[in-house]
Amino acid sequence: MVCRKPVILAVSLCAILGGCEGLDWPVWTEGDAEIEGDAEPAPDGEESEPGPEDDELPDLEEADEGAAEEEAEPEPEEEPYIADDPCGDTRGLPAGAPWPLARRCPTRIGRSEVHGPTGPNLYWTFDTEDPWLQFPTSPVIDAAGTVYFGADDVLFAVDAGGQEVWRFDTGEPLDLNSPALGPDGLLFVAAQRVKKLYALRTADGSERWSIELKAAHDASPVVDAQGRAILGGCQRWSMHGSASRCDEAVVVAVAADGNLSWRYPAGGAEDWMLATPALAHDGGVLLGSLARRLLALRGDGTWRWTYAAGDGLVTAPAIDVDGTLYFGSQDKRLYALSPDGAYRWDYETLGVVASSPAIAQDGTVIFGSQDWRLYAVDRGGRKRWDVITGGAVNSSPVIDGVGTVYVGSNDRRIYAVLAEDGTVDWYYDTAGTVSSSPAIGADGTLYVVSTDGKLYALHD
Repeated sequence: MVCRKPVILAVSLCAILGGCEGLDWPVWTEGDAEIEGDAEPAPDGEESEPGPEDDELPDLEEADEGAAEEEAEPEPEEEPYIADDPCGDTRGLPAGAPWPLARRCPTRIGRSEVHGPTGPNLYWTFDTEDPWLQFPTSPVIDAAGTVYFGADDVLFAVDAGGQEVWRFDTGEPLDLNSPALGPDGLLFVAAQRVKKLYALRTADGSERWSIELKAAHDASPVVDAQGRAILGGCQRWSMHGSASRCDEAVVVAVAADGNLSWRYPAGGAEDWMLATPALAHDGGVLLGSLARRLLALRGDGTWRWTYAAGDGLVTAPAIDVDGTLYFGSQDKRLYALSPDGAYRWDYETLGVVASSPAIAQDGTVIFGSQDWRLYAVDRGGRKRWDVITGGAVNSSPVIDGVGTVYVGSNDRRIYAVLAEDGTVDWYYDTAGTVSSSPAIGADGTLYVVSTDGKLYALHD
């Protein structure tokens, strides 16, 4: 573990952009978040979002003296949110779905209460007929056991027996954008290059609506308590030599009826490609960017704070029950921040951390690195164990109800590792790299997509 004092430094994305000549990069304060206060500053020199004007405020009329007071009708009671639910507020997700989002929960902890497979037992495979699959997404699972996942430009629905239910062709690659189950039988999926968010009917894959977001969204949406799909993307690009750069990034929330709920301008004049968002326990939105910043918004889309890491952030953060958030960075570190964005600690690996962390029931944080290892560290940032695989671990691990960790590797294997001590319990060989995150069904079936074009179902 490396605990570093806050320092002032300027870090560019030279490795990503292919050179920094002529670029004027901003200087950030590392280790100190900009914390919300009475007067909220705006990030990147942009003006703060204005509040309501006086003439927009409701008129308050005083009642005549002696007038009878009318009792307000009581509001219907809403199902309460349990603040210590490790998944966060799931009221916007479909009831009974065992894995409705990538990483399962709005808090993106990647953990299930179900017991997964105890051995490398193949139940079935589903072939997308694309043996050179470039962009396999992580699967999601509904209450009926139907599995939804993307393979390049096609979204598939496959039933619990491995039979295709339907497919939806977006016409453009989904990249790594996993779908998300929403309310009222909806499935949200973002098509990056056509700049659209689709809402499909899970029953037949037909389009209920789509919204032109005027931004390329290269991330998986998260669904909040109101059933809104929230995701980040880039609205305006520019070319710098042979490399493209995002000059104007946005975060949007789209309601279940297809109306834009809010839009936040996330920054400009730098590479602000945004990663997959997570939701804090209070409904706040957290997401990282290649500009090495973690952005925190309130649930209404207003700015809360930002934190500058040492390099780009390409994975979803995971939020613990105490509000601590963990995320990996291209600077080869896993970071831990307090709920207000203050630095707690970081753990340094030997490779880029492009794997989202999973949080075990005892608070152990488990994540992969491109140094071929799977790591486990405790809540204080001390290493508990590591496991060496045969390739980079870009896959984000998931944990079942008895503490078995499932993760893929670029060595084409799916691993089952005991969270207690890091023992490799078993592994299963596919015919392609496994960089997507697995999902666990209600009956304990493990679903994994490989670049060999197949969805694998492993089950006892």
